Amino acid sequence: MNLIFFEPIIGVCGAQSHTAGPIPGQINSPNYPGNYPQTLGCWWFITSRPGTKILISFIAFDTETCCDKIKVYDYIPDITEPLRNEEQLLLAGGDTIPNDVISTGNTVSINFESDSSFERPGFNLSFVEVESGYTTTTVATTTEPSLCGPSSLIASPVAAKNLSSPGFPNDYPLSLSCWWNIEAPSGYLVELTFTAFNTETCCDKLLIYNSRDGTVTTSDLLYELKGPMKVGDDGPLVRVSLHNFMSMRFNSDSSFTRTGFHVMYKAIGENFSCKNFFKYFFWPK
Repeated sequence: MNLIFFEPIIGVCGAQSHTAGPIPGQINSPNYPGNYPQTLGCWWFITSRPGTKILISFIAFDTETCCDKIKVYDYIPDITEPLRNEEQLLLAGGDTIPNDVISTGNTVSINFESDSSFERPGFNLSFVEVESGYTTTTVATTTEPSLCGPSSLIASPVAAKNLSSPGFPNDYPLSLSCWWNIEAPSGYLVELTFTAFNTETCCDKLLIYNSRDGTVTTSDLLYELKGPMKVGDDGPLVRVSLHNFMSMRFNSDSSFTRTGFHVMYKAIGENFSCKNFFKYFFWPK
């Protein structure tokens, strides 16, 4: 059996040690969003208060599939001991955004290695302290109709339909993870018209993807909306899909909440002009 030992390489990797709290922190691959260097061996160690856990969520992910991998371990290794692969929570490479990872205790270590061939933009992830009772199934239950509403929606060319963050116009709950997949008839696009938008700027985001079923990569991201946004003062806030479908993900962290958003969605076809296409796709996200 080959024993793999912990060998930290520092310098270009940035700070190794981090403390997770109720306000999310972030870790990037070196040089992100530019390409990371070759032959990396980066380690990051995250600790939270005793009795809590650490939640890791990937915001962007694009590495060489074969050879440049990120690994997440459920403990902080000792340099004198071989790595305990049975405590590996994640092994990922490629351009598919990994699922959320949650520790069993209050420590996590992250390892990222690249080989001597191709480079990619790498990754951007957030980490936050959560209560000991928090599990990945806690996130999953937020997609139930009782809270987020139905996840599969049909856009009609006849009349706009309504969708809002849970609790709107009151504050949305903490630690949300809602997904909605919207599909229009063939030959149409999906148009979103926001009538209200107010989320925590740092941490609570609505991400809109070029996806039919919520299976997404970093390159599928069309729009990222966050913070208090002017809606109505300078005209409506409108976003449009590339095809006859889109997926929307709304996440909130475990700290502050806001009133969230309200949006009307419908199918649009022949009357969608080239002028509007340029405005909605090349307007700042």
